[in-house]
Amino acid sequence: MRRMSASVVACHDCDLLHRKEPAPARGAALCSRCGAVLYRSPRDFAERSLALSLASLALLVMATTLPFLTFRMAGLVQENHLASGVNELRRQGYWELAGLVLFVTVLAPAVRLLLMAWVSAALLRGRRSRSLRQALRIAERLKPWAMLEVFLLGAIVGIIKLGQIAEVSLDPAIWAFGALIIVMSAANAGFDAHAAWDALE
Repeated sequence: MRRMSASVVACHDCDLLHRKEPAPARGAALCSRCGAVLYRSPRDFAERSLALSLASLALLVMATTLPFLTFRMAGLVQENHLASGVNELRRQGYWELAGLVLFVTVLAPAVRLLLMAWVSAALLRGRRSRSLRQALRIAERLKPWAMLEVFLLGAIVGIIKLGQIAEVSLDPAIWAFGALIIVMSAANAGFDAHAAWDALE
């Protein structure tokens, strides 16, 4: 959504200008021309955002603690977790790369989800503070760094390659990781940063 001023808003789909008025308590303001959502009421998106953020955090915990993949080859069995790749990179001396992988696959998504949940819960309670605005700012800056889809794509390529030389079993964590991407995408799509900024201001 593009804001022209405090009282005028432009539709992000068709660019029609609208005078900004309060959205329904549990609804959204729609474009009169194309029907796109212009902005939502804080309570409308905060409830869904809180639920989806907490569900994403639970799935992230499962994805990082449960076994990810199991390899069987020539009588040898190796169970891997999400952190196994990070540990192997660190062991081989690639500290910077290990830190980057850990940041984009665990830390950035976890911190962003925690901040989204905190801001959403605060909006539901009607709280306003400078720390909440700072939390929202950090959450938005972390959004491009939470690259779970890229990691899963790399894992799928690795599974296909390793499947040619070894037996690969998909363990619970990889299913939790797939569910995490879906739920977190819904959380990101449902979190209306513009409405949050308006409410906090």
